[in-house]
Amino acid sequence: MPLKRISAAIQHESKNNSNRQDTDDGDKDEITERVRFFVEDIVPASPEEAAKAFYEKFHFRNRTLGTDALRKTLRRMSTGANGAKVQHIKDKLSDKNFKKWERGFFAQQAAPEDSRAAKKARVEASILGLEASTRLLKSSVERTVKGVEVYNSAAEIATTEVESSTTVRWGKSPSNSTPTPAAKPHPVSSSSPTDDELEFDRHRLRERYMDMADEKKWMLPSGKYAEDALYEASKDIENSMHSFVIDLGDKRTRQAFRGEDWRAIEERALLLSDQPMHHLVEEYLDTFDLSDSESKLENLRTATYYDPLQDADASDLGDAATYEEIVFEVELVRKLMWEWWLLYQKSANPFITGTSLSEAWWATHAFPTLGCLVDDVDNCFAINGEKSGIESSRRKNRHRPEEPVKATRKKVGTKADIFIRTLGHTPRDWSVTESGHLWDTFGNKAIGESREKLSRQLMDILRHRAQECRWNKRFLEGAKVLGFVTGGSKITRMDIMFGGGHYAMILKGHGLYSLGENLDQFKLNLRVAKFLLKSRGAVIQLMRLFNRSLRQKEEGVDDDDEDQDYFNDLIASSESSDN
Repeated sequence: MPLKRISAAIQHESKNNSNRQDTDDGDKDEITERVRFFVEDIVPASPEEAAKAFYEKFHFRNRTLGTDALRKTLRRMSTGANGAKVQHIKDKLSDKNFKKWERGFFAQQAAPEDSRAAKKARVEASILGLEASTRLLKSSVERTVKGVEVYNSAAEIATTEVESSTTVRWGKSPSNSTPTPAAKPHPVSSSSPTDDELEFDRHRLRERYMDMADEKKWMLPSGKYAEDALYEASKDIENSMHSFVIDLGDKRTRQAFRGEDWRAIEERALLLSDQPMHHLVEEYLDTFDLSDSESKLENLRTATYYDPLQDADASDLGDAATYEEIVFEVELVRKLMWEWWLLYQKSANPFITGTSLSEAWWATHAFPTLGCLVDDVDNCFAINGEKSGIESSRRKNRHRPEEPVKATRKKVGTKADIFIRTLGHTPRDWSVTESGHLWDTFGNKAIGESREKLSRQLMDILRHRAQECRWNKRFLEGAKVLGFVTGGSKITRMDIMFGGGHYAMILKGHGLYSLGENLDQFKLNLRVAKFLLKSRGAVIQLMRLFNRSLRQKEEGVDDDDEDQDYFNDLIASSESSDN
């Protein structure tokens, strides 16, 4: 209700409560004035004409108010000497035809008002519809411009690099195929962002940068902070540096740092390499080497029946927890090999003719272990089927508690094909997978989803875990979050980790791994299997490091106390994996 109407209502109620007698006197004055109308004027002989003259004289447009005022006036006159003058009107008040006439009269009076209100409503609806259409068009144009810029960026990279047919922009394939020039897509013309849009992006970037504390930044060997270099380089370009992420596969990011600083960044990324597999699991994988086998299909099936733990020494199996992990990883290898055997024994080889198969089919059959990579971890599940992420939803709604309840709707998290998630009192995401039915180096999966959408989700996971353990120093140094991208029979991985502070992160891409088209190329499959098992170890290591850091903070243990030996062991195991 408008403020003026509220104020008037309050004043009116106050006046009624303070002096009810004055109001009654006012009503009597109005009735007296209406009585004078009938006494002094000539009353038409027709009751309808008399009532019409009365309603028009006192401007009644509401039927209830008008008929009530007429009847009160006639009752007042019936007690006086002029009662006979309006007797013919009083006799008609209870007549059905007269009441019907009154309804019609007031309907005609209200029609112009309703018409004006309807016209006003139509004009307002047209304005609102135009504004909504404008917003929708602007949003569509912004998405189109962004997509075109990403596509042109890929075209620029393709003109300066020579890649093999199984190479992605952030790494080379482990296969031994002969390099061939990468396909050169045609750049698409795009309109430049407006000055207002650029200024808004710069304003957001500047605000975030100014909130950073120097003691929490990453000091590089040259004496310059990594965050300062990223801020200066990202003012006029749109890429991962806007989020203070150092993408090791981006040339423009490389140009923002000096030689010694870039070497320090690369060394930091190499410091957190994957841990080695248990030697029993690795030896079991070697039994599937079909290089010298004449009946490869039969030998592949037979090898799945072998149990590598039956002849193992007790000293090799370790404690109960280690033994359970080894048993689970052996079963993962067996499951993987059995699924591949089922594919290779088909007369229609899906690795050659499977371009029409769906992304769900490839994720289930080509890389079945992605859906059960850490199923042996308590309360941990692989959530698949285009579900929304917990961490991205948390980021998008972080300001919502400060707003009115119904001011905005809760925003849905970014969707992905597979989330590795622990459920319970506080659900958490640990890894994300994006799947496609066909690998395309310059397609949306490789560019839009892996370089932008996926990296944003990995950043959310890493930052939220750091916040939960209150920026534990050892967690910042040892945490690494993994994300997978699959396309047909190919798979790659992205890792994100903190640099040397609380803000700047490093994004590291892996090479593209591919399954062999036939059993003569089965060594490629063994590389994929080892890659997946090492990735499993990295995800579990992240969970353990977080739980340890969280427990230390809850117990008030200093970062530099008992956790130093644990962190040294973590780095040593990573270095032994590289060797």
